[in-house]
Amino acid sequence: QSILNVADANVSGNDNIGNVYIRTTDAQAADVGGKLTLGSYYNATSHYAFAGIAGRKENATSNNVAGYLQFLSTTSAGALTERMRLDPQGRLGIGTTSPGKNVDIEASDPRLRLSSNASNNATVELLSNAKTSYIYSQNSGNLNLQANNELILLASAGTERARIDSSGRLLS
Repeated sequence: QSILNVADANVSGNDNIGNVYIRTTDAQAADVGGKLTLGSYYNATSHYAFAGIAGRKENATSNNVAGYLQFLSTTSAGALTERMRLDPQGRLGIGTTSPGKNVDIEASDPRLRLSSNASNNATVELLSNAKTSYIYSQNSGNLNLQANNELILLASAGTERARIDSSGRLLS
């Protein structure tokens, strides 16, 4: 049995107050808003927040309700630190508080991993103007670039250096 149990009718996604509403009583300002923290005991007698989720005001402009969703976790030293942010434009930042693209990963050694736990390929599908291209890794370890009935262009410094046409011919 839980200590807190909230039961209410469904609240649609575009209502500004949900079934549970956490807010601060501070004056309106940038980076102010409600936060939910989750934690437990970390030794026999002391407890600490291990992670948190916050809804914050993006700016200090009166009557501007733009906000962001902040995801926090603790380091081994115990500092509750922002790790990920969903900004008012719907951009997701990992390791950055100001994402510049739809998904923005910032780190000293950034990596994105797609792992297949079956016999399938790990695939990145690129869709532009109803045309699909793929970058995928086969189980053999081969890296594949696939442009369906289109060219594959290789460029450096903004200049095309070579292309592979739909017949597989290398042109330069």
